[in-house]
Amino acid sequence: MDSLFLGALLSISSTTIIVQVLRETGQMSERFAQIILAILVVEDIAAIIILVVLSGLATAGTITVGAAGWALLRVSLFMVTVLLVGIVTIPRLLSFVARFARSEMLTITVLGLAFGLAVGGAQL
Repeated sequence: MDSLFLGALLSISSTTIIVQVLRETGQMSERFAQIILAILVVEDIAAIIILVVLSGLATAGTITVGAAGWALLRVSLFMVTVLLVGIVTIPRLLSFVARFARSEMLTITVLGLAFGLAVGGAQL
């Protein structure tokens, strides 16, 4: 079971590495890079689905289609809610904090947001 979780997590982390390589080589605007990024987004969504199913399997020992569907629905609603609220509020919050011209305040704000989202996601 641990190897399945590790495999799903590694598939997500490769996205970050590939994006960084494309950025450092200055190829982010190339057509092939955009195709790669689109594929990586689909892979990440699939990895989230796999992690949801694996979490249910690890918790209960077995999983039904209904339980997996319910878990996927909750995660999807959380993601959509965070995206919609984040598009409206996060830029305003970060520009407000950036006006203080203190980099540590910006860092603490971003870390607080990240940890807050993690706690919110864990409550699902």
